[in-house]
Amino acid sequence: ANKGGQRFLLKRLAIGQAVPDEVAALLSNDKAALTALQHVGLPTGLQLFHEGGFLYTVVDHFEGQTLLENVYPHRSQNDGIELGQCIIPSLDHAIRWAFHLVDILWYLHGQKPFPIIHRNINPLTVWVEYSTRHLRLADFGLTNSFQRVAEKSSDGSPMKPGGFASPDLLGDGWGDVRTDIYAFGRMLDFLFSAQYRRMP
Repeated sequence: ANKGGQRFLLKRLAIGQAVPDEVAALLSNDKAALTALQHVGLPTGLQLFHEGGFLYTVVDHFEGQTLLENVYPHRSQNDGIELGQCIIPSLDHAIRWAFHLVDILWYLHGQKPFPIIHRNINPLTVWVEYSTRHLRLADFGLTNSFQRVAEKSSDGSPMKPGGFASPDLLGDGWGDVRTDIYAFGRMLDFLFSAQYRRMP
């Protein structure tokens, strides 16, 4: 999104026409908690509001590209992967990115009195910043707290965000930090499986 010459990242979620008072209060509480976070890998400038049956989250834009675009810049429109089109990250980059991501999750999960769980870590929500080559999250995963739906990939393709979601996300694991840890493991597989393609 673009407003007044400034660029923003906008996420919208349909929540129906009526927004109960408790949801509005939750939005206010979550915004206060999230805007207090200070980490180089997290979004800044959070705006959170509901209007016309939709929940909107807006954060400041930064120059970068998704991890998916970074590794598969020539992927087809239907998100099919051709191995020859993969730009394999160096082992050094893959290791540094893994440490960046675990540092972000460690910070979020260490918040008191309750951990902040993203629930949607995948190569589309994790970005590589151009200037630093560090990983950043595109959002806080906040809308996933209101939409208990995890898209599942029927073919197990790593290109589909649902393929990174914990199978227990809709069950008892909804409020468990292990949902993010599972996604982190899938992200490691995404980063390091490309290394195997170098091997004869």
